[in-house]
Amino acid sequence: MEENILLCPLFEGMTSEQVNKLLNNQVGKRTYKKGETIIFQGDNYDFIHILLSGEVITMMSNVEGKSMIIETIPAPNVLAPAIFYSKDDTMPVDVVANDEVCSLPISKA
Repeated sequence: MEENILLCPLFEGMTSEQVNKLLNNQVGKRTYKKGETIIFQGDNYDFIHILLSGEVITMMSNVEGKSMIIETIPAPNVLAPAIFYSKDDTMPVDVVANDEVCSLPISKA
């Protein structure tokens, strides 16, 4: 397990053993290059992404195709936890790697 994951707010106060048990080694890390879209606006957010390294930006596009940066999120952090746990799990923004990014996706199931 990445030690960085223990710094993530989602796991605050948990021990390494507790996090390992929770994750149960069911998922694998994913890496993204700068500029690569990790999640598209309108996608179902079926996996919560824990940002282990790097930084992402969230962007929203309007009907004219113009994009606006909404937020910059550095690691370690959780991407869109409110959307993940809401009844409507449709992602309202694009999530784009702002540099090389490593994330740990965890299935809702």
